[in-house]
Amino acid sequence: MNAKQRDDKAENIFVKCLMLLEKKGHDYSGDADVLRNFRRHGSRGVLVRISDKFERLDNLASGVLQEVHDERIEDTCLDLINYVVLFMIQREEELKDIPSLEYTDQVTDEESMKAATQEEVEAQVPPPDSEDYCRGDCPDEKPSKPSPSA
Repeated sequence: MNAKQRDDKAENIFVKCLMLLEKKGHDYSGDADVLRNFRRHGSRGVLVRISDKFERLDNLASGVLQEVHDERIEDTCLDLINYVVLFMIQREEELKDIPSLEYTDQVTDEESMKAATQEEVEAQVPPPDSEDYCRGDCPDEKPSKPSPSA
């Protein structure tokens, strides 16, 4: 598959997602406030729905016998994609309401995006001289001492 074929398939999926998002959005909350049903529990509530859909997808993909026979893997994938989109939208709405954060509509500068991503990665990786740096995975590291309870 070449890049054009991949992009065409992705576009087709995104069109299906948008159509489903519009239909379900109308059924759940109408057109006036499309996030109404997510406000009660916020972005954490959307994460729970993402988790539920992921579990459903895992069961469908692994062949676990299903009691509900009318949901296909494709349906679950489309729902999962839409929940991720809704999480991003809900999270953006929540951050707008926090005055201490500087909110920007989107990062459009590629260098800013790279810098932000690099800062996030560096914040998650402990420094090399830290106890947590290798956790037994470094080749020159001596095995850690067993805990007294072992």
